[in-house]
Amino acid sequence: MILVAPSLFMLLLILFYSWSAPLAALISDHSDSAMWLQMGVATMMWLLSALLLKRFVLLSLLKLRASAPSKLVIDLLGVLFFALAILGVIAFVFDQPVTGLLATSGFMVAVIGFALQGMISDLFSGLALNLERPFKIGDWIEVDGNESGKIVEINWRATRLVTINGESVVVPNGMLSGHKFINFNTPERHFRVNKTICVDYSVPPERAVAILSNAAEGTDGVLKEPKPVVWIKECTDRGVLYIIHFWVADYPNQFPTSRAVLTNVLNHLNQAGIYPAMPKRDVVIERAPVREIVKELDTEALLRRTDLFRNLGDVVLERLLEVLQPTEMPAESDVVSEGDAGSSLFIIVMGRLEVTQKGEDGKARHLAVLWPGAVFGEMSLLTGMSRSATVSCITAATLIEVRKAHLEPILRQYPEVANTLSEMQAQRHAHTASLGLTPEEEERAKEVGVVACLKEKMLRFFGI
Repeated sequence: MILVAPSLFMLLLILFYSWSAPLAALISDHSDSAMWLQMGVATMMWLLSALLLKRFVLLSLLKLRASAPSKLVIDLLGVLFFALAILGVIAFVFDQPVTGLLATSGFMVAVIGFALQGMISDLFSGLALNLERPFKIGDWIEVDGNESGKIVEINWRATRLVTINGESVVVPNGMLSGHKFINFNTPERHFRVNKTICVDYSVPPERAVAILSNAAEGTDGVLKEPKPVVWIKECTDRGVLYIIHFWVADYPNQFPTSRAVLTNVLNHLNQAGIYPAMPKRDVVIERAPVREIVKELDTEALLRRTDLFRNLGDVVLERLLEVLQPTEMPAESDVVSEGDAGSSLFIIVMGRLEVTQKGEDGKARHLAVLWPGAVFGEMSLLTGMSRSATVSCITAATLIEVRKAHLEPILRQYPEVANTLSEMQAQRHAHTASLGLTPEEEERAKEVGVVACLKEKMLRFFGI
């Protein structure tokens, strides 16, 4: 349709022009009117030819290029074609010489060009940028290490950006053409972010890398592909400087996602008993002690951060610390399986675990993701209740397992611990169904209370 209507109109003009000579003979008394009519039709034919040529070039470019050509290029071609059409009208319709006009216009162009050289430079720079297309509307760019923003408009003279703060910045096309700029959205739309954190030398590097990787991978807004990567950047006087590389969907997404990643990193480090390294100086008056990487976990600190054990007292914790050992689990392995008998609980030191449960159709459905510091399986430890769900390792994980054999001698020596544990479990579980009580035990709970009923069940399980 872009060519059909002008082509039909051109055909009508050609037909009318071909009949203009006989028409002029019929109206010889009005020869001037006939001449001007003929010249008017010829002028319209020249201008319409320029319009048809412009639209034909536009359609050809659309077929040759994957994306539509810029409006600036099309407008410049239109100006060129119409300028040639006007020269054709002067030379062939009005039969006037154009050499003098071209000479005069050349002098005028030189004067105007000298006065407007900056604007003309921006114009041709804009034309070059539109032909090369190093960016497009919607891309985020940074100009010469200064201003960065989203491109919202590209016109004849300048390119307009909107910064992340909502400010409008107008950059002349000449500056874009003559200076270095960075396009954050090519060749791919996603954008890489780098964050660094310093960890003490006493933390094994493989453990620090695993913690930081898990924190980045589990953050909303971080792309799964490419996968986040953690590298050791350098060793400083404070500790080992780790750099976390992760990708976000677009340039502005880096700001909220970076905050979430760093929050997750600090939480994961805290749950693992690790703190970011701070500036320090060691002043040693005697022979300095030998320093080495500490591979043992601070199990006491981990237990004290766990709700289930923090209120049991120092003596009870010391007894538990004598027998507890960390367990390493590979990725994609099951820690506990739904329906299995169990008599232990687990504390997550490092890694991420998934909780699934079978539905009525027999298919496993996702319930939750467990992070460092989480505790699961406490009802199996305290009451012998079967595992109510399957817990699997998403990543390699470090766990501390507290078994019935670990807790039984403590309950025999310190009966008051049973009171504390039963009260805590009654508070943690809002419904008695999650406590695994039988109908008889639920009736008993109505008589003596949930805490007392749970304590009785616990003591029966431990044979006390």
